[in-house]
Amino acid sequence: MSALDEYFAAPLSLARRKIDGLRDSLVVSSAWRPEFKKPLERLPQLEITALQFSLPGCDACHLGGRLSTRVVRVSGKPYNRITFEVSPYGMASESPFYRLH
Repeated sequence: MSALDEYFAAPLSLARRKIDGLRDSLVVSSAWRPEFKKPLERLPQLEITALQFSLPGCDACHLGGRLSTRVVRVSGKPYNRITFEVSPYGMASESPFYRLH
């Protein structure tokens, strides 16, 4: 690690924690299941499509009585959130569609 990397390591870590905290409080629902959240964290591309109709159920939270009004698809190559380098490990490059309320 260079001197410059060491100099910025603590502020960068603090900024990442604050951004992750904002994301978790403003965007991510506590009802979302890990199998839904993991692809969102690992794959870089997100496509959200509004449905012209509603479907019963929600693949993100599985709460009863919900009607899905959107379809979400995540894709791309898994990457390291710190270095942004493509990860040789991880999930397939494309995940299935998810229905959301």
